[in-house]
Amino acid sequence: MVMLELLRMQARMQAEQLTNCVRALARDPLAPEQLNACAAAARSFEGTAQTVGLEAGAELARAMEECVAAVRRGEIELQQDLIRLMLQAVE
Repeated sequence: MVMLELLRMQARMQAEQLTNCVRALARDPLAPEQLNACAAAARSFEGTAQTVGLEAGAELARAMEECVAAVRRGEIELQQDLIRLMLQAVE
């Protein structure tokens, strides 16, 4: 039980980190360091969410990581509407 609670706390901290990364992208959507930080945060959150059984959270994190990858490849632009959706997903 203690381990599960620790993982839940970790998931909350990772969600906060992911929120901060997305907010930073709102200020500079093409900054490579922010894109990398968001991808890493999404990956970390996904793993923790899966471990504690939050499959919906893991799926959202996976989708966010895919969005960041598409931005990196130049397939999509990171517009304010997408950033808003990403923030809502984390919250």
